[in-house]
Amino acid sequence: MKIKNNIALIGFMGAGKSSVSKLLSERLGKTLVSTDACIETREGLSIISIFKEKGEDYFRQMESRVLEDLCRQSGQIIDCGGGIVMRPPNLSLMRLNCLVIYLESRPEDLEARLKNHTNRPLYNAERLDKMLKLLESRLPLYRAAANITISTHNKSCHEVCEEIEDKLREYENTSG
Repeated sequence: MKIKNNIALIGFMGAGKSSVSKLLSERLGKTLVSTDACIETREGLSIISIFKEKGEDYFRQMESRVLEDLCRQSGQIIDCGGGIVMRPPNLSLMRLNCLVIYLESRPEDLEARLKNHTNRPLYNAERLDKMLKLLESRLPLYRAAANITISTHNKSCHEVCEEIEDKLREYENTSG
């Protein structure tokens, strides 16, 4: 079996999906698309504004529509929003149309990466306990969706990409 033509990167906010997907798209010669960027373009609003003005449920509906559209195309690295796994149809769609790579991060790494970010609608530095509960609720979904899991702990984007490329070769050899 040949590797599916799209690669979807999933993981919690701060896992490094955007940075890794950018580098990976360059290394593999695939088009980079971000579900969040697609939503912002369609809506003409930032993700934070969509959450504030239209709510999380509306955002998740848009996220599902964008994923459906992206899965109709091929040759892409899809940088998925951290909550894309919250809707079961998204999991099925990704598994059917993409090789799904879960970037797994430790909570302390996520906290360190996120502490200076103000553009994350579901992150609040004063409510670390809330973030940890959200992460805990999503972990089984990330793991269930993933074809490949890569730990990002103590690794640069280049190291993560090298590991992904190694896993892609292994996956192609064992799936054939």
